[in-house]
Amino acid sequence: MDIGNVRNKNSVERSGERLPRAEKRSDEVLRSDGRDEATISDSGREAAGSVDNLAERARAEVDRHQTVQAAMQRLMSGELDSVAVQRETARRMLESGYLAG
Repeated sequence: MDIGNVRNKNSVERSGERLPRAEKRSDEVLRSDGRDEATISDSGREAAGSVDNLAERARAEVDRHQTVQAAMQRLMSGELDSVAVQRETARRMLESGYLAG
């Protein structure tokens, strides 16, 4: 490529010779039998089961909006700030395995 012509009429004269890196290359094609495989560990299956259980429990709520509103009222009133409620919450979390992992 002759870039000396760049200033001359905004054109570039291209040389008929190509650099070795620009020569036509054949791309390597990897062939496979078309099957994908995946394995899921036991802990992965257990985690997926836990998520499914939590999702099912969430869907089972009859009136989710009402439940959220009631919880918000308890939170805003300060009812949930007591040491007894915090201990009960911690106990439930430990028993459910929430912190295990």
